[in-house]
Amino acid sequence: MDRPPRRPISLAVHVVADIVLIGTMVWVGWLFARTVGPRLSYPFDLEWMEGGMLTHALRVSQGLPLYVEPGPEFIPFIYPPLYPWVVGTLGRLGEVSYTLGRAVSVAGTVVACLLLVVGVARERLRWTAGVAAAALFLSCYDEVGAFFDIVRTDGLLVALLGGALLACRRATRPMLATGGVFLALAFATKHSVAVLGIPIAIVLWREYGWRRALWFAAWSMGPALAFTLVMEIASQGRFLEYVLLVPATHPIVGQRVFPLSEKELASAFPLALAAAAVALLFRFRHRSFGFRYWTPVALTGLVLVVLMRGHHGGYLNVLIPGFWLLSLLAGIGLGLGFRAHPLLHLALAGLVAHQVWSGGWTPSRYTPTQADRRAGEQVLDILRSYPGPVLMPHSPWYPVLVGKEPSFALIALWDVTHSRTPFPDTNDRIAQALRERRYDAVILASERFRWGLNQSYERVRAITLPGRALFPKTGWRARPRYVYEPRETPKAAAGPRAAPIEATGL
Repeated sequence: MDRPPRRPISLAVHVVADIVLIGTMVWVGWLFARTVGPRLSYPFDLEWMEGGMLTHALRVSQGLPLYVEPGPEFIPFIYPPLYPWVVGTLGRLGEVSYTLGRAVSVAGTVVACLLLVVGVARERLRWTAGVAAAALFLSCYDEVGAFFDIVRTDGLLVALLGGALLACRRATRPMLATGGVFLALAFATKHSVAVLGIPIAIVLWREYGWRRALWFAAWSMGPALAFTLVMEIASQGRFLEYVLLVPATHPIVGQRVFPLSEKELASAFPLALAAAAVALLFRFRHRSFGFRYWTPVALTGLVLVVLMRGHHGGYLNVLIPGFWLLSLLAGIGLGLGFRAHPLLHLALAGLVAHQVWSGGWTPSRYTPTQADRRAGEQVLDILRSYPGPVLMPHSPWYPVLVGKEPSFALIALWDVTHSRTPFPDTNDRIAQALRERRYDAVILASERFRWGLNQSYERVRAITLPGRALFPKTGWRARPRYVYEPRETPKAAAGPRAAPIEATGL
């Protein structure tokens, strides 16, 4: 007798809980848009590797190869080429710019959020549980170092990887083919994610037999191997040297492997994760294919990002795929909790709202100011004062802004000059360019740049900028500071160059 009157009340409670979740997503989406809006068109570096990535896209737009011998003209990053291919190809329709590169990253981040909504809903859960997952992921903006919207590979990567994992979850032959191709595209963006194909193939083999697993392997490994072969031939064998051999010369930072990265992953939305874990624990005996699929995939992905964080130079951005996977698991666990009771649904919705609110950030921390823009114009005026080329390895795109050729990126130089490098002549090539005084000026953010600089160039001035104007908003805070001009009479060579500072943002 009491049950019928309670049904409208239960429905009302569910509706209120859904409104709370939708409102949470709207709030964090507004915060994201408020932060990203002023950053999109900012004409200087938000992070010190942005300019280096734009030099890659510029070469693509000009039809020039990426994986060449490292030298004074260009040194490629240790990434596969899909992101600069996308930006460079779009740049042919207009121009390669910060705005274009950031727009690609923002689009990838938005797609990744939509995939979370779809992915959780496909587990036959309330679609608002997917909204909760998307809100939790977007609230990690601070935890990933504000890399969701900059000129880097991460936004595109997480969209492609998310699409691959969701397609393979369906496990039909057409969807496995789609997922395999998307995983190959993710591999062409950042090759380390190829390891996620292993748990997918194992799950398919156990659940559906070797033919289904082989089908997936053919559609993922086939395009990836073909891509690698073409790149190897086109680059005369340098592609794998850059993406495999060069990173192999870099050290591992043990403290970042454990316990730092685990703390970083767990601290983003711990209450939501704990609640989701409890819900999943109660459902352990009712393990569906989704449970058997997502568990090994997520564990593999989390181990991968932990190892990448420990790699020399691995910055917070490498955790982005891990946060996406944790958000998905949290959405699934919370969605199971939503089913249990209307009041539990409301309580969990309030928990998500609290967690996302706690993960909010202050937009002004990441938003460029008018002082940043004025300082940037001041630096460009200095660049314009030199008729010939100017070397700016900390800010390699700034010369392009005044019509000059771009510089090589300093972090790319550091990458290929570790011991056991496959490019041992790089130091000599850079030193030779400085001995020949090819540049009208060298502008640096730090005096820790040797390669014979002080023998052929002398420091003539320091650029005075107000406060923290023109510092990048994340990553290594490097802004133009010292100006060097050619000496009339070269000095005798000094001692060996100093060891490079550790780079950030792999």
